[in-house]
Amino acid sequence: MEFEVIPQKNEVAEAPQNYREIATQWLESTGNLQKFTEEEKAQFIDICCAYGLNPIKKEVYGIKYGNNFNLVVGYEVYLKRAQRTGLLNGFNTTVEGVGDDIKAICTIYRKDWEHPFVHEVFLSEYHQHNKMWNEKPVTMIKKVAEAQAFRKCFPEDLGGIPYTDEETPDYKENLKLAEDSNPKLTEIGYILKNSFTSTGTPVFTEEEIESYKQRIKEIGVTKTLEEVKSVVNERTNGGN
Repeated sequence: MEFEVIPQKNEVAEAPQNYREIATQWLESTGNLQKFTEEEKAQFIDICCAYGLNPIKKEVYGIKYGNNFNLVVGYEVYLKRAQRTGLLNGFNTTVEGVGDDIKAICTIYRKDWEHPFVHEVFLSEYHQHNKMWNEKPVTMIKKVAEAQAFRKCFPEDLGGIPYTDEETPDYKENLKLAEDSNPKLTEIGYILKNSFTSTGTPVFTEEEIESYKQRIKEIGVTKTLEEVKSVVNERTNGGN
């Protein structure tokens, strides 16, 4: 099997960086210092410091949409961190199947492991149905498979780092909605798409998500939001 060999470089040690200062500088330069709450700013800065992530180099993003906030890392961070260990001996990602049955299979080779690590991800579980995913589904699902595989294969170096943009909901789209529409409407959309049970199963089916569009017209945004929250509570906490 062909696989991509990652050359090991004799890199000069990087100069110590003040990630708190870098994170604060990013917040100021992007205007997010005023947009984020104090708790969100503290969370963003703490993550940058804890994992040595540089937002100016696009290694991590703090994204605000409506009343929601999330952190995502750049896709290349995982590869860089794995390469830095000196244990990465190449990796290979292939795609099988057609349509909703497409799956990406990532194989990683570690120098200290006898057998390669293999991880597969199905397109149907991660397809976000936005412009990028509709135009490049294979590219996107391969990125998801690789990010998850590297996280599992190098847990001591990648454990706890935020997920990549490809693994998470379409925050950029939600951000635009938050700016252009009723915040409650945006919150409904976010809850419908991003609510999961303890086993990782979506709370709402695709059919239910579509039905709530009509529900908004029938009972209004405020009542629909209350109804959606009630359903999430019932299905995730047993109504307790």
